[in-house]
Order: sequence, then structure tokens, then C-alpha cells
Amino acid sequence: MILRELSMYKTLTKTQIFLLHPGREHKVAAILKALENQRRITVTDTTIEYIHKTDTDIGMIKAVWVLTDFIANTEYHTASEFPAKLSFFSDGKEYAVVYAETGKEALISR
Repeated sequence: MILRELSMYKTLTKTQIFLLHPGREHKVAAILKALENQRRITVTDTTIEYIHKTDTDIGMIKAVWVLTDFIANTEYHTASEFPAKLSFFSDGKEYAVVYAETGKEALISR
């Protein structure tokens, strides 16, 4: 599941990856260490990056913060296509998270 999330979202903060798997901190840490040893991910002081990523997508990192607020009741989540960054189902409802940079808020009205 962790590798799936990193391949979809490319870069996550360490806090986010632990929030996506509440109550499994020790297992998550062990899996991250194994993936790092296999050179499938890169771990920095603050982030975990999928090794095949392109540039860091700040909008995706911010969208995942929204997901972490709902993770306790989330049945499924995945990366989405423009304009949404990601989609998820929580409490029987579908959500799409759209990131609009400062100065590009007109995107929302379209």
C-alpha cells in the first residue's frame, strides 16, 4: 500500500505517510526502511520520494494533507487527472481535491 501511494502521489512528507496508516507506525517505519534499502524510495529529513518521480508537486502534497484529515473514514483514495489532484471515498461520499495556486483561482470557476 505504501509503495502504491508513493507511486501515485510521488512525494509525501514523513508525517503524511504515517497519518495515512494510523496505529501502524512501527510497521510503516520498517517498510520505509526496506524500500529505502531496495532503492525504491528516497528518504530525506522531511520527505519520502518515489524513486521514479519527476519534479516535486507541491499541489499534490497539499492535496494529501486534505486526505489525511479524512483518512480514518476513507475507504479508497487515488491520484486523479486535472483539475483534481486526488479523489477519495469517505463515509459513503466521493471527494475530489483541486489545488489552485495563488493567482490562478479562476480555475475554480471554470
